Amino acid sequence: MGIKRAFTRKIERDGLKLIRHVEPVPPAAASDEVAKIYTEIRQGFGFLVPPMVLHAPVPALLTGVWLVARTVLLNGRMPQRYREAMSAAVSQANTCPFCVEVHSMALHAFGDHRSSAAIAADTPEHIQEAELRALVQWAGSTRQPQAAIIQQPPFKLDEAAEMIGLVVAFQYINRMVNVFLVESALPVPARYGRVQAWLKRFMGVWLVRDLLTNKGEPHEVTDVPEDVGLPADMAWALLAPQIAGAFGDFAAVVETVGADVLSDAVRQMVRQQLALWEGEEMPLGQEWLVAPLAELEDMDRPAGRLALLTALASYRVDVAVIGDFQRVCPGDAALIKATAWAGLAAARRVGSWL
Repeated sequence: MGIKRAFTRKIERDGLKLIRHVEPVPPAAASDEVAKIYTEIRQGFGFLVPPMVLHAPVPALLTGVWLVARTVLLNGRMPQRYREAMSAAVSQANTCPFCVEVHSMALHAFGDHRSSAAIAADTPEHIQEAELRALVQWAGSTRQPQAAIIQQPPFKLDEAAEMIGLVVAFQYINRMVNVFLVESALPVPARYGRVQAWLKRFMGVWLVRDLLTNKGEPHEVTDVPEDVGLPADMAWALLAPQIAGAFGDFAAVVETVGADVLSDAVRQMVRQQLALWEGEEMPLGQEWLVAPLAELEDMDRPAGRLALLTALASYRVDVAVIGDFQRVCPGDAALIKATAWAGLAAARRVGSWL
């Protein structure tokens, strides 16, 4: 085994340790279904990435989120550099430091150090390349439905499914990462800023470059169902059959597993709150939770609190919120099903105004 391969396998092992609140499924203990998806993830990304792996206790969710990720993050007409930059910008808007770090770091793989620094600092106006700057500003504004750049996006209609699909995927992924992953993938504390900056560039140039720029032909997505069954709020995907198939399948799986653990009353309450939401940050504290949770039965309130926080303020989901939920719905699978449903519900809301 070469040095780089050994290093990537170490990163893969260490990556499992970044997952919190649930027990990650190691490759050696994976079922046939999970092992198959793990193999595909390795083929696509080079190693098992924690945002995918955290879904493994619910194999159907792992399959669905991987189908979405490979369709909008690893395939399509958009340059991979643009995908990484837009992913980081969405993550910045969602206060997801883990994803900002990882995807801005990936830009170093393409030698785009200035754009990486601009996105990490939340100053996209400093990106020199005009087309990339416009797309990053659009991606970073997707929680502002009335913004001028959202009303007049910087891409053509036939590119919309790919662009919106990437954003919706990361609106979901950011929420799951905020709940289940630590804030940083780097082994160096944030107080050592210069060392962190060097390490990001080193890992991007030395490790990620080969994974992103020399991974061969894009993974061809052939398993597109004839009847996608897209929800109305995902109509943006209809011009791209592969994207429509991926999101249609994933939405169906998430609705099914969500109904396993969240009552009709909880899901209806979350939908009602999302219908009122215009992308704004929720107020500090938890007073904004009081009125919607008061509509629920006592036994539904822990699930309602978890779901509403995941949807609207995922970085505020803490051990206490999870503990209250698991006293009513124990087990890793139940926790992942509940948060996945809430996360995708919020992501779909964003997609509806894009």
